[in-house]
Amino acid sequence: MRKTVLTVLLSGALLSSGCVQSSSSLASPSASASAEASAAPTAWPLRIETVRERTSELAQLLAAENWSQLAQEAADTVSFSQVQEDWLGGSFTAAWVCMDEERSAGYADFDSGQRVMMRFDSDLQLTDIALEDIPAAPEVTSTDTYTEQLVQIGKEPQIYGILTIPADDAEAPVVILLPEEFDDPANASGSDETWRAELAHGLAENGVASLRFDMRLYEDPLLIRSSSEYSLKRILTADLAYAVHLLDTLSVDHTDYSLLTFGTTAALGAGLINEHFEAHGGLILMGLPEKDGTALLEQLLGLDLSTEEETALTAEIEEAADETELLYDRPVSYWKEWDELSLSASMASVTAPVLMTYGGLDGDATVWSSYRSTYRSRSRTTLASYSSLTEHLRDSDGVLDADAVQELAYWIQTGVLP
Repeated sequence: MRKTVLTVLLSGALLSSGCVQSSSSLASPSASASAEASAAPTAWPLRIETVRERTSELAQLLAAENWSQLAQEAADTVSFSQVQEDWLGGSFTAAWVCMDEERSAGYADFDSGQRVMMRFDSDLQLTDIALEDIPAAPEVTSTDTYTEQLVQIGKEPQIYGILTIPADDAEAPVVILLPEEFDDPANASGSDETWRAELAHGLAENGVASLRFDMRLYEDPLLIRSSSEYSLKRILTADLAYAVHLLDTLSVDHTDYSLLTFGTTAALGAGLINEHFEAHGGLILMGLPEKDGTALLEQLLGLDLSTEEETALTAEIEEAADETELLYDRPVSYWKEWDELSLSASMASVTAPVLMTYGGLDGDATVWSSYRSTYRSRSRTTLASYSSLTEHLRDSDGVLDADAVQELAYWIQTGVLP
């Protein structure tokens, strides 16, 4: 492995979250954090417990397969055909509620392993229903060098997370590991199905704890039911805020946590860390994409806009009086989130140490050169290039490089590379 490092050391501290929090025997955040996250918007006319009762009522009808009565409880536009086709039967076991400014949703779990998502209008009439599988809890492991603990994160229905702690250090510095895609399970990052798990174990062996979690869209593919519902808060930032507060209750040094991002989340990394002043440890940006902000969203949506169309889109976003207006099938508010959290808009405000890495085996040298040129003189910023490794720090045989992981752990602990 050949590594080149450029570090600049000069000067250099840096908030967020409404849906209901589920009670659980697994680790949960402090009472004050739960109370803040649980507060329903005052404009919404329905009560949480009323929606829970309505969800339970319809779940009992579903368990009894009383389709005719269910149809009477639903709007004329609701179709039960797909639910009937996929329904496995079973007894109702639990109800969850998620409410925000635009949605009142109930989730009902059944012992068949299925979860039913229901949407309601302000009169509690059923407006949407669909099935998904109840997500399985990821496996946790323990060795002589680390232990793992299953935790739950975010609004109801909560998502699974894994805390990995060095065996000999109960108050280790901790890093939150975010993946490449918005629908990745806890162990994966993009197409690399085990990277976050392997990285967590490697960091723990070098004295650094970590928290990784299933992304919301992985556990709840029914989260977004229409184009108007796209929101980075629903998809990512609310869960990240919950995870940050959860650290306060766990056996780690929550006063010294870092944020590691990759790919798409790296493009949002600076904006994400600026929302959390607690991140004194630093920001790690890996697998940096060529674009960020609205330009990256355009790319992710598969849009091929001309220069004139891009200029017109930028103007429409800035001038839109109604943020629910759809532009290229996404609300104006969603475009603005991408722009506000982008590296180009947020990096100047980041005061925590920053580490940018590049893997020469599969990274784009031109893109890295551009980042290097832009940030090489930036205060408290380290740029590390690994010519014989991938962006995920794997060698040509696919093995996670132990030396690179050790250096990453050292940077998290000290703010510099060895």
